[in-house]
Amino acid sequence: GIFRSSRLHYANAEEGNWTKERESDLSGAYESFVGRMREGLNFENVDEVLSAVRALGADQEFLKAWRESGKKGREKKRVELVRELTKKEGSSVVRWFEVMYVAGRYPELEGMRRLFFGKGGPLKKKEVLEERKWVGVGAGVRKVKEGRLLVDSERSRGIVGAVGVGWMVGDLSARLDGTIRSEDFVTNGKPVGVWVKGSGATVSLIIRNHELVGHGPTTVPLRKKVNWADWRLVRFPTKLWPGEVAYIQVQHQGESKRVRSPKAGLVSPRDDAWVAVATELPDWGAVWEDHHSVKEALERVKVGTSGAEVEVLGAMFRAGLVSVGDVAQELEALSVLRKKVEVPVFVRSLVDGTVADEPVY
Repeated sequence: GIFRSSRLHYANAEEGNWTKERESDLSGAYESFVGRMREGLNFENVDEVLSAVRALGADQEFLKAWRESGKKGREKKRVELVRELTKKEGSSVVRWFEVMYVAGRYPELEGMRRLFFGKGGPLKKKEVLEERKWVGVGAGVRKVKEGRLLVDSERSRGIVGAVGVGWMVGDLSARLDGTIRSEDFVTNGKPVGVWVKGSGATVSLIIRNHELVGHGPTTVPLRKKVNWADWRLVRFPTKLWPGEVAYIQVQHQGESKRVRSPKAGLVSPRDDAWVAVATELPDWGAVWEDHHSVKEALERVKVGTSGAEVEVLGAMFRAGLVSVGDVAQELEALSVLRKKVEVPVFVRSLVDGTVADEPVY
């Protein structure tokens, strides 16, 4: 068999030359973009848009057609309905209508839906997992103290997500690599879980300091690709390894560190890779409490820096409810500095055969 070492942290060739001055420049460009972008946010027409959304919701014939088009196998009907509605009401009204009338699509905005519909009471919080200590290795790793927006300057899409809690890699640059791992723990046969989100990343359960690299039903569940912008709970089974020492490993650029085959080699690192991990999520519902209107709450979100507020703002960008505005100059400055960071170089380590008198690559 082949055991691949998971103790190896994949070093970025750039990190030897990475200085506080260079990090300060990159961080300054990031803050400049985010600050300018926030200044340009405008919620003046929110009441007008929501009024149109209410009118659509009061049209029972339209609402019935909308719900029917959402059933499985009727995707084309939904596309046609959205196209017709966009011509009639405008794209902004359509996007707001979709958020308000499709529950659960953006969990961070559920409080906004409740405020819009006048529903009282707190939202049910997401599951809180067993608290773990985390260790980050690499120039790109940071513990999240304030909410961080994910800026995609390479494709000029602006904000593609946000992280408000836990540990993360990739907010300043996808080329600043890193690995996040939990402290060691002893498995008890029950599943272990973690909240994670990201792009181009992987999360794995490492048992006895080895990553099990098979392709069958026993080992495949121990490694997950991470390519989603919202927090999702990933669970790993441990019933086959009770009483073993293990830890959870989150790899930024994890997809690029996977050897597909000897001929294929490694995959090139992605410039849009990022990842975040947490055991408890922000209280998004609290953002919308004590406000009389959606517009009033959004004015607070516009300037808020707490984890919950920033994740709400990130969800609004993902939903298409807001845009970055005229910040091309700041976006270009950030992109230029990111491209100056060298592409990371990854090295594999393998042990083949028995543990005695064998080469290590």
